[in-house]
Amino acid sequence: MALVDFYYITNGANWINSSNWLTGPICTWYGITCGTQGINYIELGNNNLSGPLNESLSNLQQLVSLNLFNNNLTGYIPEVYGNIEYLHSVNFGANHLTGPFPLSFGNNNHLAYIFIDSNDFAGPVPDTIFKSTSVYAFSLSNNHFSSLSYYPNYSYYLDVSGNNLTFKDIVPYCINSSLQSFYYTHQDSILETIDTTILMGSNITFSSWVDSCQNNRYRWRKDYVFITPLDTNSNLHLNNVQLSDAGNYSCFVVNSDAPLLTLYRKVIHLHIVDTGVGLPENNPDKEFQLSYSLLDCKLSIQFRYNTPLYVKCYLYDRLGRKISRLLEGVVGYNKLEYYLNAMRIKPGLYILKVDFGKTIVTKKIIVQ
Repeated sequence: MALVDFYYITNGANWINSSNWLTGPICTWYGITCGTQGINYIELGNNNLSGPLNESLSNLQQLVSLNLFNNNLTGYIPEVYGNIEYLHSVNFGANHLTGPFPLSFGNNNHLAYIFIDSNDFAGPVPDTIFKSTSVYAFSLSNNHFSSLSYYPNYSYYLDVSGNNLTFKDIVPYCINSSLQSFYYTHQDSILETIDTTILMGSNITFSSWVDSCQNNRYRWRKDYVFITPLDTNSNLHLNNVQLSDAGNYSCFVVNSDAPLLTLYRKVIHLHIVDTGVGLPENNPDKEFQLSYSLLDCKLSIQFRYNTPLYVKCYLYDRLGRKISRLLEGVVGYNKLEYYLNAMRIKPGLYILKVDFGKTIVTKKIIVQ
């Protein structure tokens, strides 16, 4: 039967409380409440349930409330759960559930309360929930939802805080909606972290564009100090960069139509290098040598370390984009040789960066 399957698949032997399960009458099992026609309530929150959910639970067609809050459940919520005819309230909050949320829940004419906060759901928020005429409260905070469509007729409780949404998802509900309660703060950082190295004297542009929503405003900072005013321009242009321009850059994005939300661009780590090569201080001529032959584009790196050392060696173009990973591993007594023109690297000026952890060695390389 459905509850027996549920017990075994969620590791019932390890539940905090499993009183009378599999022994006494079903209606005496801990967390189970029966009505005249069958099982009406399953209340097993905070009970150390773990593992996936079984589809056969959908056979309990008299079920009104399913509360599995704050356990260790994993995997998907079965689509068939939305077909439980009299289901009025579900709480899957604070578990480890994944995947898109079942569309079938929006087609259930009795379902009023849906709580799925603090899980690992991703993708678009299902449209069917907002088309439902019965849903009164929908809490999906602290997940990874990436888009939210606008439905002006949904007018009750909605919590989308702590997801991957941007102003295009949020603003329509702020300015046009008749929502009684709307929570949308603390969305995830936008774009990707960048670690880039460029030559002194170069120009570079960073972007923090988030979406096309009107009234987006951007403000850049370097090393936690603001360096631009609030502006509609999402780009930061650095011209003729000097060594002092090296640092960590980030951007705040705000919109006056959604005053409780600030988006943060993930950090850009900018390194500036001058000409030549800087060698490690610990007897470099003996322990590390680097040479490059322009004639045949041959790069030679000689390591002479008695104690193994973890080293990373990359090749960057003039804009700081990583072109090739030459080495990433432990070295001791090694001699490495690379013919760059045979590695399908286009002719031009490049920067070789050898990272010893505490010391970074750089050198200009010309491939012809």
